[in-house]
Amino acid sequence: MKEDILKIGGEGGSVTLFKYNELYFFSTNEAALFDLLSEEDRKGINFSSNSKNFKNFDLALKSMMEKYNIFRLFPIFIHEDYKKEMLKKFNEFELENDDNFRGGGEWKDILYSN
Repeated sequence: MKEDILKIGGEGGSVTLFKYNELYFFSTNEAALFDLLSEEDRKGINFSSNSKNFKNFDLALKSMMEKYNIFRLFPIFIHEDYKKEMLKKFNEFELENDDNFRGGGEWKDILYSN
């Protein structure tokens, strides 16, 4: 059974980290871009993709964070069971990017909500 863990959005699409059976993946959905392109320009473009599989959440999140700057994107959903770990990662990001990071309000709202 598929279980969504984290969904973040940005211009043109979203990235979702999920668990399927005992493996973790992340996928992209760039459907918003689809609407902006003509039928001819859409040819040959894949508007969604899946990562390789990962044995645990930490490896999947690390890979996702290496590929996408997730804390500069908009959080849409965080599974309650993973909020504590995501808060830890967010705080680390904030400390490392103190001078250049002027956002995070949306992340704080969702991470501290019940």
